[in-house]
Formats: sequence, C-alpha cells, structure tokens
Amino acid sequence: MSDEQVLVVPTQFVNEVLDDAVKVTNDKDRAVGIVNQLLNSGMTTFMPREFAEKAPEFKQLIPYIVLVHDNQYFRYQRGKGGGEQRLHKKYSLGFGGHINQSDYDGSFRDTFYNGLQRELWEELQISIGDVRNYRITPAIDVINDNSDEVGEVHLGLVFAVVCTNPELKTHEADLGDAGWDSVENIMANKDKYESWSQILIERGL
Repeated sequence: MSDEQVLVVPTQFVNEVLDDAVKVTNDKDRAVGIVNQLLNSGMTTFMPREFAEKAPEFKQLIPYIVLVHDNQYFRYQRGKGGGEQRLHKKYSLGFGGHINQSDYDGSFRDTFYNGLQRELWEELQISIGDVRNYRITPAIDVINDNSDEVGEVHLGLVFAVVCTNPELKTHEADLGDAGWDSVENIMANKDKYESWSQILIERGL
C-alpha cells in the first residue's frame, strides 16, 4: 500500500470558484485569479493518493505544463510505465503530476510551485531557474473536465514554459515519440491525444 500524500481541494469549493464547474476557462487573467484563489484559500490539504483517486468529492491539484518554442509545442506518447494507467498510449501536450507532501514549503502556493518544478526536472531535465533557456508564464488556463473517471478526481492548472533552446533531454525512458510539432499537425491528429490535451487543442493553442 502506497503512503504517497497528494495535494487536494474540496470539489464543492472548486465548483464555487469556477462558477459551477466550467470545463475550461479560456481566459488567462481569470486563470491566474483562480489558481491564486485555490492555493491561498486555506481549503487545500494533503490526502493519501490511494483514497483521493476514488474520492470525487475532492480534486487533486495537478500542474499541467505545456512547452512552447517558435509556435511549436512539445508532445509525447505516454508509455506503460507512467503513473496513470488510464492514459497509456495516448499522446499528450502536458507534463506534470501530483503535488506531494515532500514538496511542502511553508505555504501551499510555494508547495505547488516546488512540485511543478520537480515534475519538469524529473521528466525533462528543465530547471526553471535557467532563465536563459526556459521561462515559465503565469497560469494560462484551468481544466475541470468531469467527463471521465480521471477528470472527476483531478483539476488541471495549466502553465506554459517558453523554451528558447529547442534541445530537450528526457529523464523518463517511458516518454515515447517525443518532440516538437506544429499546431497544424497537432490539430489534425487531435483524436490521438488524451482528454486534457484535446481540450486545449479545441480551445485554441
């Protein structure tokens, strides 16, 4: 039995903040406000992941990080070794994962950003401190998709990382067919992507 503790917020509070559970904000300014409200609310807490995955009355807060370079986006195919079994073989535009108790740093806001940077380093050897090559933007969107069992228990806080250096190295051997792709190709192959990526593609990259 895993003892992993993950960051969650009550679903009822999410619905209040998002005006009754909209799927995607489509508004960068609003997304920044929502993220700040969620992380500074005092409603966030840690919970055993094993319980949280089966508790739709809570949403696990997930940083979903999209990499951008010269109007191209970095995409990859999820392999069998990934943590989320339900997304295997799907393509994705987003990197990220659960915020763990080991990321805790005095406030849930700092904890969230610690986890965001840890996820990038674990998968892509990206240090956000390297401002010469990578720049993280404020939140660009929030995804609250309850159409499947994955979305029911996860809330995606979407960020973009602007990459001036297109050479990316991965730590994760299980990231297949990884590389930069044009908006046109991504849109033409939308059906191959997991649901959160499809939502971002449909709302316009």
